[in-house]
Amino acid sequence: MTYLDSEKMREIVKRLYISHILSAYGEVGVIALKEVLDTLHQLFQFLEPELIKGSLLVFRIIEGKTLPLDLPAPEQFTTPQHLAQEITSDFSQTSVVQVLKNGDLLLWKNLSLDMARLSEVAVVYLYGDRADAFVINGNKHIVPNPSPAYSSVFSIPTFRILRDALEEYKRRWVRTSHCRIFASAWCGGEGGLRLFFRSKPESTMRRSLAQFLDIHLRGTAEVRPEQVVDETHPVDVKVTWMFTNRLALLEIKWLGKSMNDEGDITKVFTDVRARTGAKQLAGYLDSNYAETPLHQSRGYLVVIDGRRKGLNRVSTSISLQNGYWYRDKEITYNPKFHIVREDFEEPIRMFAEPICSPE
Repeated sequence: MTYLDSEKMREIVKRLYISHILSAYGEVGVIALKEVLDTLHQLFQFLEPELIKGSLLVFRIIEGKTLPLDLPAPEQFTTPQHLAQEITSDFSQTSVVQVLKNGDLLLWKNLSLDMARLSEVAVVYLYGDRADAFVINGNKHIVPNPSPAYSSVFSIPTFRILRDALEEYKRRWVRTSHCRIFASAWCGGEGGLRLFFRSKPESTMRRSLAQFLDIHLRGTAEVRPEQVVDETHPVDVKVTWMFTNRLALLEIKWLGKSMNDEGDITKVFTDVRARTGAKQLAGYLDSNYAETPLHQSRGYLVVIDGRRKGLNRVSTSISLQNGYWYRDKEITYNPKFHIVREDFEEPIRMFAEPICSPE
């Protein structure tokens, strides 16, 4: 997947629309466009477009024009960081931001207005459904997005890149235990049949995932394992993006059976452990919010599924049917935190395949 530098993205958009703005509003329109673009760049450092469920409208009145609409009293902010905390994520609502001449910002929540009339006197930007647009003299012009990693061409991709990375880790590194670090979590290591995990494989899995993310995110974020989020509990991996207020907490839970060097089964974890992990992660997110309320945080539950049907301590092989018994058995969560919470990503289950004996 191709990622473009955010500065380059903004410059592309500016050049793309400068002729339209110039034709519609003249030189004063180009000045207003620049102020809107600068505001978006700052705002999206503190606001993740991916989390905007409704829509966001940002406008700047063109010099010499007056607002033709009678609007209710707004909230006023001097910094985009504080304004970002107030923008709604409701599916049905539109947040409206006006950029003032002195750089201050006015905010209206859940405001419905006539964009066609507004666009006669202002440069109007609209975001919704992962798409950017400008409304110019009543006509909506969609901004081309050259990379699906960007929720908005004006933002730095963060949570979407992380989700893509976890899918890559699941399909290419965990599924066949292709990662050598992860493979060492199995009894028998890289050359084993992948039936039982070693005792206490958590640290190995954590190290594997942290190293993968550190490489995949390519210096755009800091990846740290075992980071404390409250007085007593560390989350498995914490990802903090540079130049933004975004961070992610990742909790890893493994399912299956573990065995010690003496051949005794030490742990048996079922889907109950995944549900317990979801509640644990929700608690971590609450604790993290209390400590860092100005950050936009998101939780990711990573479930490493090594369950096999019919295994006992003397098992030395497994059939294809039993080995893949749990491959497509998704886990039901109650409560469904990824539905009832805005900061909880849908859990991602990674089934790790065994090496099965011929039928």
